[in-house]
Amino acid sequence: VAVTFAALQAQHDDALVINLAGRQRMLSQQMALQALGVQIGADPAYRQALHTTAHDYFEKTLNALIAGGPAPYTDGTTVTLPPAPNPEILAQLETVRATWREMHAAIMSVLEEDPQSAAFAEAVTTVERLSPVMLAQMDETVRLYEAEAARKVAWVQSIQIGFLAVATVLLAAALALSERWVLAPIA
Repeated sequence: VAVTFAALQAQHDDALVINLAGRQRMLSQQMALQALGVQIGADPAYRQALHTTAHDYFEKTLNALIAGGPAPYTDGTTVTLPPAPNPEILAQLETVRATWREMHAAIMSVLEEDPQSAAFAEAVTTVERLSPVMLAQMDETVRLYEAEAARKVAWVQSIQIGFLAVATVLLAAALALSERWVLAPIA
């Protein structure tokens, strides 16, 4: 029973991390759209939204996925994540971080440069180019997290089957012994 409850908590934690990794996918696309919004000057709020998305959500969550720590949600809640669970996931997250560094520099240029400058246009192009790269990298990260969660579920299932087999053997032995030592003498 304790194994089952521990497994349920682990599945809850795994689902949370998979959800946040999936959100990172969405945020990479959202930043590209916000950079385009800043470029066309449709709404001054795009500049603040891009800053918030990049720094308050994407960067903080990426750091939490890698090293553990707080990851914010847009509703103001924060969850605390454990560090990356295995070297393969950590390596993939470091790949995302490397791409993020380049994208972050481009986002900073979008936020700081004059929208009429060549540097601004180049920065927007860089954000547009890196968004699908980060999307693919986060897809792979989500796949790795899901595979890790599936391995944990399979391990717990094998433990539960083992406990069930042991319980069945013990029950059969108890029935045989009670037949021999209790019921047979009574008869």
